[in-house]
Amino acid sequence: MTAAPAPPAPEKEPEFSWTSPSTWTVGWVAILIPNIAMLVNHQRGGSTVIINAVVNSPLGVRGLFLMPPFFVFWEKAFYDTSLCLRGMDPNAEPGDKHGGDFPSTRMDQGALPSLSLVAVREKPLVPRDLVPSALLALFGEE
Repeated sequence: MTAAPAPPAPEKEPEFSWTSPSTWTVGWVAILIPNIAMLVNHQRGGSTVIINAVVNSPLGVRGLFLMPPFFVFWEKAFYDTSLCLRGMDPNAEPGDKHGGDFPSTRMDQGALPSLSLVAVREKPLVPRDLVPSALLALFGEE
């Protein structure tokens, strides 16, 4: 009598890789969605409405000079947030990781502090983390 075949070994979680597309998806979304919203807003005439609102505000025309720093602040906030969701500290010296110059923030050179909206994650956020577990159970996945 032959022995029954051994049950398959449980799938081991794949090794983490910075080049894996699953670690980049959330970062792309965190950066692209605000930019797409800005482009759609501009196409529909929203830029004119924003400029008129700033000029007609108590700040007047001087308020136009505050717009670039305001938008750069939010751009950095989305960039830092996308790094933190991927498990990368935007203020850490990258060393030899990622070619030695990514993320490009250098605190020793007087760069801005992190403006991330979330804390640095231990494990990078992947799209699967955003799917409710009940929905995954319906498809037989855990």
